[in-house]
Amino acid sequence: MKAGYWINIRTGQAELVQEHANFLKDHVHAQKIGLPENVYEQLKDIPNDYSGPNREKILRLAMGEGLIRLRGHGQWIAIEFTAPTEAALRACRNLLDQVCGPFTVLRFNNLQTGETVEVTYQEFEQRMKKQDSMLR
Repeated sequence: MKAGYWINIRTGQAELVQEHANFLKDHVHAQKIGLPENVYEQLKDIPNDYSGPNREKILRLAMGEGLIRLRGHGQWIAIEFTAPTEAALRACRNLLDQVCGPFTVLRFNNLQTGETVEVTYQEFEQRMKKQDSMLR
């Protein structure tokens, strides 16, 4: 998989994107993924410099509101967020169920804490099932 997505941590809703920062600068897209209006107003006029500090600022503003950035890199997927790690893992579950094979490597990066969790999809699903059983 090489696609990119934004995932709303509160709803689990996922939106396919070409470029993460540009997606959010489109008002219709920002509303669709659930970005608050005041955050859209903050980022809409920031020029996307694609690899620089402006793009990072746009992405961090969105992640600060509970959006999760996901990008496929073939056999592995990068998932970035600033929310609590376990909440981010849970929010990604539905999308990952649809796009992963058992040995797809998932690299969850909490940009707030520096924590990284790297597991195969098969290990991820076992972890989620274990958490499900503990919640019952």
